Amino acid sequence: MAPGAYYHVVSNSHQSDSEIAEAYGVPAGKRSVIHNFVDTRRFDRERLSGDARALACELGINGDTPVFLFLGTGYQRKGLDSALEAFARLDINATLLVVGRDSQQAKYQEYARQLGIEEKCCFLGEQSSPECYFSLADCYVLPARYEPFGFTVLEALACGTPVITTASCGAREVVTADVATVIDRTDNIQALTGAMAHWAGCKGDAVLQKRCRELALTLDVESIMVQNYQCILNVYKLKQAAKCRL
Repeated sequence: MAPGAYYHVVSNSHQSDSEIAEAYGVPAGKRSVIHNFVDTRRFDRERLSGDARALACELGINGDTPVFLFLGTGYQRKGLDSALEAFARLDINATLLVVGRDSQQAKYQEYARQLGIEEKCCFLGEQSSPECYFSLADCYVLPARYEPFGFTVLEALACGTPVITTASCGAREVVTADVATVIDRTDNIQALTGAMAHWAGCKGDAVLQKRCRELALTLDVESIMVQNYQCILNVYKLKQAAKCRL
């Protein structure tokens, strides 16, 4: 990002854009923000309803029990410790699914045991069909300490699943209060617990699921790729114009 080493810088969030401007001094005219996209055909609760029911049966999940999902690689950065602590404070019967890999998984499983929630937490490791887990869940929990954007937020919404994340997650820029809760910081356990209780109370709300899906559709892969193409084309035209002036 040294002067002259780039022509234009595209970031996936205003959060990243601000960091680039501050760290490298890239001027505003040389920066653009295009948010990440989601494949809404792959991530679709209606299409996956049968798979989600089969998964719930496989995991022994009661249909009346709220299901929270934490999904991602890198538990510490994505705030799994806070998710476990907040989940432990809930005064309702619920299940927490932890999907994704981490070299310290055993440490987090021990923490769940210390919190007395090991029977309610399922550590499932890396899975090849995250869309099934998003379609099974009633709420996606990503209390990230830092996340430039967070594809998984859009994937959850595309499956009709509301989201809890933090102000340190770039995806906060595209969510709305009727489908997501954005807490100020990862270690605000009280706020995280309150948000989990709120969304648990919305289990099975078809209107909520529709709102989540509708927001995700505005960030469908085809729409965002059109924006990317247009940005690249504009930069190309500027470069060609600059060559003509030489």
